[in-house]
Amino acid sequence: MFLALRDLRFARGRFLLMGAVVALIAVLGVLLSGLASGLADAGISGLRALPVSHLAFDAKATSEQFSRSSVESEDWAAWSEVPGVERAEPFGNTLVNAQVTAGAEEGEQVNLAVFGMAPDSSMAPRPTEGRSLADGGGASSSPGRSPTWASGSGTC
Repeated sequence: MFLALRDLRFARGRFLLMGAVVALIAVLGVLLSGLASGLADAGISGLRALPVSHLAFDAKATSEQFSRSSVESEDWAAWSEVPGVERAEPFGNTLVNAQVTAGAEEGEQVNLAVFGMAPDSSMAPRPTEGRSLADGGGASSSPGRSPTWASGSGTC
């Protein structure tokens, strides 16, 4: 113990430097875990906002390959007959890149998550104004509140 205390007294700078390095590494770990958590949440926030309790994927889709999952219509139709299942509906999503072609941000690249569903689906968004998807309209919401939904053709 005497040697350790003597080292602390005569080599304060070295111990302070090592303590600062350990503290900075700990802070870096906390910051990176928060960043990773936020990015992961942002990547799946659209799926979390869906009014469903479960999503089913192809058995071959493992880990990060859920976007490659392809469930046949016979499968989801059979799942809708399982006792306890209220409803089973087809659903698709993909991530795309687009370029703004009109407005103040013309030419800007944007990332979009595109969701596909039957217009009369229980997952179809309810518009705050205008016509619903089932009526041939489209729906959107304010950014930050919930995912933005659209239907029909046109340009971004």
